[in-house]
Amino acid sequence: MRSSRRESLRQKVCRMLGEDLIRLQQAVGGLRLSLFLPMTSRPWPSARTGRGIQTLLTRAEQELCASDVPSAEVAGLMDRVQHALDQVRPLGERHRGCALFADSSAVQRHNVDFTLPTLAVVGNRFALTPLLPALNARGTFYVLALTQHRIELFVGTAVAVRRLGLDGFELAAWSTMPPLRPAPRATTLVDLSGPAPSGQRGGLRRAAVEREARVQRHYRGVDLALRQILTTATAPLILSGEQDLQALYRTANTYPHLLEPGLGASGGQVDVDDLHRQAWALAAPQLSSDRAAAVGAYHRLRGTDRVIDAPGAAVHAAAEGKVTALLVHETACTWPAGEDPPVVRVGSPTDFSALLEAGVAGTLDGGGDVFVVSPGEICDSAPVLAIRR
Repeated sequence: MRSSRRESLRQKVCRMLGEDLIRLQQAVGGLRLSLFLPMTSRPWPSARTGRGIQTLLTRAEQELCASDVPSAEVAGLMDRVQHALDQVRPLGERHRGCALFADSSAVQRHNVDFTLPTLAVVGNRFALTPLLPALNARGTFYVLALTQHRIELFVGTAVAVRRLGLDGFELAAWSTMPPLRPAPRATTLVDLSGPAPSGQRGGLRRAAVEREARVQRHYRGVDLALRQILTTATAPLILSGEQDLQALYRTANTYPHLLEPGLGASGGQVDVDDLHRQAWALAAPQLSSDRAAAVGAYHRLRGTDRVIDAPGAAVHAAAEGKVTALLVHETACTWPAGEDPPVVRVGSPTDFSALLEAGVAGTLDGGGDVFVVSPGEICDSAPVLAIRR
């Protein structure tokens, strides 16, 4: 029971965006709606009162009804989308876009830290290219908050950070620090203007050493329990709290992705927005370092047979899992603006966006990386480039 619960938690917090994109790309056929919204309005209007959102939904429903799909099926899908939109709330200052993917049975939501276009795409497959820039800093990071009394674990993405519930997991047993015996007090009056008696100084030192040893033993238990949650994770771990506690934890730590330095003590109730802002500043370079390495590899290999600069050949090789990195020009992630609000219909498996998305899924499924690059990063105007294995 406990192991299955632990696996469920790991899947929930460590699932990479790439795995979701693979699954979405492979879902073909039937009735599908991809909805992209910028989270630029503050306060965020509800889906039922936001005029622009309702206009977009109405046009999307009209397009779906024109597909010879039973009206009851369309109505059911739109009800699920409306319900999902009712749950959308800004998660923090970096929450700038929301994407929803709906089919006949479910709605999946993704929150991103960049502004998405206002766009609905209908057809027999999902549209994924507007979401690809999220791959540049994909993944999660963790914050372990240390205080004199409690230990809390937070998980964060580029968008927000949240506290993890630990009920049912071994880390819960280590979340409360054991009571520490107070330092001994002098039992006789002493002259405070002079040095403390040697016996008293020795007692204080012994008490301090004992307290430190007890904290270290507790942190070794925390480290072991934490590793049982992060067994398959490579996410950065960041410490938060008083510096002496962080120093003690580092002596007990065995997790290889612990970052330094940590964050200062919050001094009270944790403000998750402030925690996210500080932690993201440390985690972002770690989560996006692979992108810089891929761009560097492109420049070193440009002009050799390792770089495929013909877009058709690049996406074909990528779909077969033959590339180690796929570099997608940011212009390939935009959709043509039509009516306001725009609703686009897709269907042909031969259009370039479908081929590109197949290449993205094939690269990720084969263990490669996908990055969206700007014109200033590469010396090629091709919409997509591939670095061959």
